[in-house]
Amino acid sequence: MENHVSKEGFTKTKILNGKYRYKNFGILLLAFLNNVLIGGVSFNLSIYHEAFLDEFQQSNSITSLASSIQLLTFIGSSMFASLVINWTSCRIALILGGCMSGVGLTLCFFVSNIYQLYVTYGLLTGTGLSFCYTANLVFMGDCFAGKKFTAVLGVAASGITVGQFLYPYISMFLLDKYGWRGAILCTGAITMNICWMAGLFRPLKEYVVTEPAIIPGNEKKKFVYGSSNTIQIMSKSLSNLHLSSSMMQMSLKNEQEPPIKQSKKAFDWDIFKNLSFIIVTLNNVLFLFASSILYVFIMPFAQSQGHTMEHAAILASILGPSGAAGRLLLGLLASYHKVDTLLLYAFSFVAAGIPLVIYPLVGSVLHLLYAATAVCGFFLGAWGSIWPQILAIAVGTSKLSSAVGGCLFFASFGSALGPPVAGWLFDQLGSYNVPLYISGSAIILSGLIELIPWMRDKKKWLAIHRHHRAIQGEIHGI
Repeated sequence: MENHVSKEGFTKTKILNGKYRYKNFGILLLAFLNNVLIGGVSFNLSIYHEAFLDEFQQSNSITSLASSIQLLTFIGSSMFASLVINWTSCRIALILGGCMSGVGLTLCFFVSNIYQLYVTYGLLTGTGLSFCYTANLVFMGDCFAGKKFTAVLGVAASGITVGQFLYPYISMFLLDKYGWRGAILCTGAITMNICWMAGLFRPLKEYVVTEPAIIPGNEKKKFVYGSSNTIQIMSKSLSNLHLSSSMMQMSLKNEQEPPIKQSKKAFDWDIFKNLSFIIVTLNNVLFLFASSILYVFIMPFAQSQGHTMEHAAILASILGPSGAAGRLLLGLLASYHKVDTLLLYAFSFVAAGIPLVIYPLVGSVLHLLYAATAVCGFFLGAWGSIWPQILAIAVGTSKLSSAVGGCLFFASFGSALGPPVAGWLFDQLGSYNVPLYISGSAIILSGLIELIPWMRDKKKWLAIHRHHRAIQGEIHGI
């Protein structure tokens, strides 16, 4: 969406016509279904780990590298996905991603060694899923904004956890019936459904609203801050402006001077000068390092504690519904105007890391494992529903596409290191206890560092947070 600022200090913003807003709920459903397919593949990496060990007869660290490469490309390719989205559209990025991930999984049927699996299961599949996830997120940011964004994103992101819940059972059925090659082939065919759903991601019609750009209480200062539709706000002294309802126009026919058009960058490198963005990126590096260990080794850990394969699959699937509940409820809580989103985000990570630290202590008691997994999954849901809002507040949603890509690019190195490091530790120690201790501690640390920008300038953060929501709420309430 394009936005213009006139030299007189008026904001001209293209926003969705209320006549077309009902289509947003269809987009929400499509985004939810896409996330079911994305989450089913990318967050159930432990399902095929034992099958790959038996098939290729390699060590834990070498075998887990296939899953690690998928996580690396899934997270790290978001920067390239952002470029494709900016150059083309979310729809094209989704179709391209659906084709790549479907083809990558299909080609796994023909691999003869672990190194070919690195390319098909790791590189192709991960890159395709990354394009799908990023396009989903950016398109949702265009269609829903302000107070709605976090809540609606929580609903859409819960599709990932629904996929986490369903795929272990589907994959176990396919593994028993067709073996791991046939199971991955079927999964590739299912994933290709992203392509036809992407075709329904049609751009919504827009209209232009012209309004005086005034920041109450700060009239003489220039304030530029990103909104859901790349809004640029400038202000003049109140004494020089006479406000009336006639200033709100549905066209630009009365404008005397042409607007100054903001040039669209393929990637906005200024985000790396933002301390809050850097801290969120570090938070993501630690979180994805830790969560990749959990997703890859949760089933092997349960089996090493003497539990059956069926119980291990149930344990992995618990991350799905608990995560869905967390994304939805935490997203709704974050959208409440009295809740400090950053503090809620930091607290959620600390609360998610504690169950992982005590995981090895309760490993032999199945019901305690279930409970610890449910608590961990619930609070990990904050990453899917609140994290984009934290980025939007930190850099403005005009730069959200670049911020998502840049943040996840660097965070991907954390996800790439997690499984090999945990696999190497298991090979050396013969136990998953130390990797799980490290995983839980890293998630706790990722939450604590988010307190740095909050403590550094609490008043400024809260002011930006409230102002950001107020602007978007007013514009999308027209």
